[in-house]
Amino acid sequence: MSHLDYLNEKYPIRKTGEEKKKFREYIVSSLAEKGINARVETTENKKNENVVVGSPETAKAVFTAHYDTPATSIVPNLMLPRNVILLYLFHFLPIIAILTIALIPALLISEKTGIDALYPAIFLVIYFGLFYILYFAFTNKNNYNDNTSGVATLLEIIDRLPSEKRDDFAFIFFDNEEKGKLGSKAYFKDHKDFMLDKLVINFDCVGNGDNILFVAMKSALTNEAYKILKESFRGDESYTVSHFPARSTAGNSDHKSFPNGVCCMACSKTRNGILYTARIHTKRDTKVKNQNIDFLAEGVISFTEKL
Repeated sequence: MSHLDYLNEKYPIRKTGEEKKKFREYIVSSLAEKGINARVETTENKKNENVVVGSPETAKAVFTAHYDTPATSIVPNLMLPRNVILLYLFHFLPIIAILTIALIPALLISEKTGIDALYPAIFLVIYFGLFYILYFAFTNKNNYNDNTSGVATLLEIIDRLPSEKRDDFAFIFFDNEEKGKLGSKAYFKDHKDFMLDKLVINFDCVGNGDNILFVAMKSALTNEAYKILKESFRGDESYTVSHFPARSTAGNSDHKSFPNGVCCMACSKTRNGILYTARIHTKRDTKVKNQNIDFLAEGVISFTEKL
């Protein structure tokens, strides 16, 4: 059974503290059986539990993915990496809608009672209540693409990496990306001395789509290791590979916590050329391909051989 299929069967939800603990224990124990040292590292603020494999301090490059899973979003978290304006419109329209919904009863109650001070309190209660229901209230049971696909990619790379190369590369499974990249932000803060110039390649939502995108932060664009990464990933009859700068590409993941961060994501494409990733943060996030994991793992192994 592939890593992708096993994780979706045994650890499909990694949202509560207990769910995440069981997953971390699985990662540490399963890698230990292969003679690979993995450890849980608590960030200095005591709020995140990242799983670290190898030595990021001495590694030539660090591969990452977040292991926590999101809540069900009534409004799908549609990703449009190369259409930023359209992306903002899509995500701001629901916000405008709930602002309007919250505004009307707040005004009516305030006018009816004649108590102006009630207006802001009622407005805020209704707004944040609706916002919570739309985006955070319900646990999502299907997280195949976001981000079980990224976790499976790391595990597949670890399996394929020759033993003599293991000391040259490190892997980090980040906690709390869904809460605002908290795990990766805290890790960078704790280890800024050696992570400042380190190439960090992050895999997020890579299981669905045949357009593979690498989105690089400004410093990564001139990083020598990133240049080798670009040479190592080439498209074929099944996949198109593209590289874009983060300044003109939307992609909100853990790579943004690092100056030399690079995000890898998979997208589909509409007939008129719009790249998108759909279904994530919804119960319909069940469409993934093991072929994507194979393609990415092969490219990374090629990269490690050249670096």
